[in-house]
Amino acid sequence: MSGAGEPALLERREGGVVVLTMNVPDKRNALVPEIREGLIEAFARLDEDRECRAIVLTGAGPAFCAGGDISNPGPFTGPQVRMLMKRPQRLLRAIAGHSKPVIAAVDGPAFGAGFALASACDFIAAGENASFCAAYGRIGVMPDIGLLWSLPLRVSMGVVREVVMFADVIKAPQAKAMGIVEWLAEGQTGLELAMERAQQLATKATAAIGATKALLVRAPLDIDTVLSQEMEAQAWLGATEDAQEGSRAFREKRKPEFKGY
Repeated sequence: MSGAGEPALLERREGGVVVLTMNVPDKRNALVPEIREGLIEAFARLDEDRECRAIVLTGAGPAFCAGGDISNPGPFTGPQVRMLMKRPQRLLRAIAGHSKPVIAAVDGPAFGAGFALASACDFIAAGENASFCAAYGRIGVMPDIGLLWSLPLRVSMGVVREVVMFADVIKAPQAKAMGIVEWLAEGQTGLELAMERAQQLATKATAAIGATKALLVRAPLDIDTVLSQEMEAQAWLGATEDAQEGSRAFREKRKPEFKGY
């Protein structure tokens, strides 16, 4: 497990950026209950934290997250499987629906559940040694934790089929070329690159980013739904301090100083 006395999830802050580190390196940060529940709690708490402006999710040791927890291999009945899936699905919702931008900093493997966690984030920053694999088919199951929702938002359906049906290991440069990864680190780690981008996001209008995410997470939507929801969101955002500061800064021809609300 994690080092003696160390929690399975580490949390630290650098300015407005909160770094969540999955910390069970001897299991390659597989999604054990301690990591899963820690992440659910942390994302819920940070959703209400005004000092948190962006989140970076990463893994300790040589892997981002090597997959799901297989300490109890089953077999399971249908009802048992449904019950077991509820908590990982709650984690997916906590990441995808979060009001703050979330960046996955992937160094090493992101396989199975790890791939799904990274894909659920708004952005993926991959180190040169990062690799991805929808390994589910290798054990006779289909992708879960929302991968069949999140991956098609990143790449074409043809690429989705190739990734999930062949279950090949995809190295970082190929993942960037396919569109799975937004940013590929050169001469630095995925975490270092993710922190650079997160610090930039931490200076933006956080409420506006959250409102944008809330609409994007429901894509694809019909035009009437988009127009209705953007009207409601803009009406709310117009009253925020950041929107007023943005307007003042534009008029005064200066860079805005957003505070996150």
